[in-house]
Amino acid sequence: MNKSFWLSFRVWIAFLLLFTGIQHSYAQSDSSKTSGICKQLAIQSAQSADISYSYAQRNYFETRQSIIGQNIDTALIFIKESISYLDSAILLASDSAIKAKEHANIARDLSIDSYNTLALLKSSDFSRRKELSKKAALFSADATVEAYHASFYFTDQKKPEKKEEKEEKEEKTDSITPQKQITKLDIDQTLFTLLKGDLTEKSEINQQEIAKLKAELETTKNEEKAAKLKGQLRILEAKTKELAKKSNDVQSKLSSITTLIEERDKTAATAPIQKDTIFSKSTLKTMAEWNENVKSDNDIPMSLVYQVQLGVFKTAVLPETFKGLTPIYSKTTDKGVCYTTGLFERLSDAREAKNTVQSMGLTDAFIVAYYNKKKITLAEAAKLEKK
Repeated sequence: MNKSFWLSFRVWIAFLLLFTGIQHSYAQSDSSKTSGICKQLAIQSAQSADISYSYAQRNYFETRQSIIGQNIDTALIFIKESISYLDSAILLASDSAIKAKEHANIARDLSIDSYNTLALLKSSDFSRRKELSKKAALFSADATVEAYHASFYFTDQKKPEKKEEKEEKEEKTDSITPQKQITKLDIDQTLFTLLKGDLTEKSEINQQEIAKLKAELETTKNEEKAAKLKGQLRILEAKTKELAKKSNDVQSKLSSITTLIEERDKTAATAPIQKDTIFSKSTLKTMAEWNENVKSDNDIPMSLVYQVQLGVFKTAVLPETFKGLTPIYSKTTDKGVCYTTGLFERLSDAREAKNTVQSMGLTDAFIVAYYNKKKITLAEAAKLEKK
């Protein structure tokens, strides 16, 4: 099935959850997992809004009508996906996640504003292209920031450990076990499981009602009432068949997702553990780990190191702006605050990291080199690396 179908299906799931009582019971039974899923949903919303922003921004400088139309359609797809993720996050969030839901609702409103502006842009004449493109891009940019803020506040509420319990736990722990990353597969598995449960519950209620109507039909002697009961039975039986079909479709998808998760976990279990001090694809952090101070450039070692420069901003920004990359270093210059990530001894490792960073949407990233904390050219660094 194509991407647009599953996008629409995820939106349908979000609205279905809204009109069922699943959210409350789910939050009670597994609040910790819910919190982690809400974080990931907010992150994915931010990433989708960010992509929508980039396509809306392109139209500000674009003059070709066909390209403008393509950019608008793409921006609309991603901002709609952003709204869908936020809907799910808000629905699944616990009542205690007040701050997180506040930012999520703001992000959702901004995403809707961006969507409406893009829709207006699509139907407007060419003269309003710059005005509406800029407006849509700004809405998407603000939505990205608010969604990241929402994910930052989706934290697990845990009771503080007593000193004795903490010491006992440390004695039993021989090594640090990294926290499992929640991926889109995990989110889909949870949503489809909830949907499966809801369909099963509705089917059971229908069956009970059918049995009740049949019993009543057997005892009634009133022809008019009997005809009415038969009509109700036909409606309920048709609904039950429809629910059964939906349930089979959901079960099929759920089985496929479960198989993929098992294969992923099996691969992860046999994969070598990479160091967490050097940036790689495995060091993308959860939002709970973003609440750390950005490192100063003084923390760069006195040796040859490569880094990936992420950007220069007029003022300091929050770490989550960089989508979970770690470690992040900052340096104040006359142009603003410069942010870099990673510490590499080899240029080949820095190139791989740069490609990963650019694939995440930070397309302006490039490699810089330092020797004894002083910036040098890549050519100079290459000579030092060979020594």
